[in-house]
Amino acid sequence: MTFPYLAALVTLFAPFVILNSSVWGQNDSIYTAFLIACLYALLRERQAWAFIAFGLAFSIKSQAMFLAPLFLWLLMKKRVKLRYLFLSLPVYLVLLLPAWFMGRPLGDLLLIYFRQLGTYEGFSERAPNLYQWIPITAPSASLLGAVTTLGVVFAILVVLLVAVFVYKSRVDITPECVVYLATFSTLIVPFLLPKMHDRYFYPASVIAIVFAFYFPKYWYTPVVTGLVSTLTILPILYKITPVPLSLLAVFLLLLIAVLGWKLLRTPEHRARAAIQTPGGAVPGCGAGWPESRGLRR
Repeated sequence: MTFPYLAALVTLFAPFVILNSSVWGQNDSIYTAFLIACLYALLRERQAWAFIAFGLAFSIKSQAMFLAPLFLWLLMKKRVKLRYLFLSLPVYLVLLLPAWFMGRPLGDLLLIYFRQLGTYEGFSERAPNLYQWIPITAPSASLLGAVTTLGVVFAILVVLLVAVFVYKSRVDITPECVVYLATFSTLIVPFLLPKMHDRYFYPASVIAIVFAFYFPKYWYTPVVTGLVSTLTILPILYKITPVPLSLLAVFLLLLIAVLGWKLLRTPEHRARAAIQTPGGAVPGCGAGWPESRGLRR
């Protein structure tokens, strides 16, 4: 059996996929499928199709934005062209038309994602992320607003810091590196943002499976993300809590730290390690894999 078929079977029968899609009936698999299509198009050097796929994903769920930092990081390395980024917008607008024709106000459709931000009144909606460690269970409106603003600003700063590092580093943006950055993006964004839901690590859990087939020595990445996603769903579906959310957040933080450490190693460190690497290959996003020419400039 070839690896693509094996990867497909692993994804299809992953416990978190079955619980989320088949048992719970959520639509996270739909927009995640378009995110996978976006990633695939990037790897195939089809930038236009990549951002069309992303527009389709964003039209279904705003959580498609968890992959957006990847585009910034690739843009900083001139691996995607700025003009292609705007292809997602017309796709989104075209998919608004059926609801508009059926009578829903256009302004309501354009602002629907922004209005959802004020729907929930907690720091985290059962998401195993940073905000599980805030001991306030019933925040006032002012405190909630302040923490939400600070959380969003903090997440943006982290994404920008990674962008600066990627820009200044000698990291070669190979297809392997794109998969690495996509996994890191979909993990770190919902972990840092407030008001996240229990299902929002679904894209990261699926992309982590792809990641493991690119980087077999990181086999534990889909194990951790898939296990966290599964254990997060169980309290809702079956009213059991095998592991507290705060502890699941620790597991995700450790995984993010491991992946971040590999990504953020200094170029000097990689250069020194290359001396001890068979063939002189510089460890990095594509360590252990054949060199490739990366995405088309």
